[in-house]
Amino acid sequence: MWLGMGLSAVGWAAEKRALLIMIAQYPNASGWSKLNAQNDRMLLTQTLKNQGFKITVLSDQQATADNIRKACALLLHMTQPGDKVIVGYSGHGQQLFDLDGDETDQLDEALVPYDAPRRADMKMYKGQKHILDDDIGVFVQQMKLKLGTNGQLVLLLDCCHAGTGARADAQAYLRGGALPIIPSDFKESSALQQQEGSGFDDGNFSTRGQEATFVLFAGAAASQQNYEVRNESGVAYGALSYAFCEALY
Repeated sequence: MWLGMGLSAVGWAAEKRALLIMIAQYPNASGWSKLNAQNDRMLLTQTLKNQGFKITVLSDQQATADNIRKACALLLHMTQPGDKVIVGYSGHGQQLFDLDGDETDQLDEALVPYDAPRRADMKMYKGQKHILDDDIGVFVQQMKLKLGTNGQLVLLLDCCHAGTGARADAQAYLRGGALPIIPSDFKESSALQQQEGSGFDDGNFSTRGQEATFVLFAGAAASQQNYEVRNESGVAYGALSYAFCEALY
């Protein structure tokens, strides 16, 4: 696995590109709590620079839904076969009512951009300001095909409702925690209450064998919450961002 080789690209002229989306301070009126994603940004930036990555960062008010989509589209355009690509997100995560019927628990998982609402009326809001797992799945599939069999893609999602659990001390910030955005008349069936959502995945596509290696690192399972952790000096980080960088040193 290429992570075990220190993200080395020895043997070809591949580029190493990283897109970091780091949201520490949401608008005061949004209801979203402050996070320590600025510490994740500094740690990940230094770690990936040491590994030779060219890094693009969207932080706080830069990280709107529209800007995130544009940055992902630009990254896809710039990527060439054989490149190594990392996309990292530190911020809040949330679940929304599934509008296309592909989730067993009837909830989509979503990243929360700077301009995403914490609460919304589903009669008017269809997730336009959230980055849904469906959207991420399409991006991942497109990137894997663009990178080809010699390329590598890593997705780091340091938020709630993303993929594997993390816990911290009682004073740690919670990277999500908001109730799902669902219709006011929604009633979850008892048969679905025990089922796990899909989380962020690249879907079931028919192009296996033509794609880059893809690894998803997630700070929490689709139904779980994700807390920050502190190092020996008391500095708070996202649990996933901290563990990822520690593993590369």
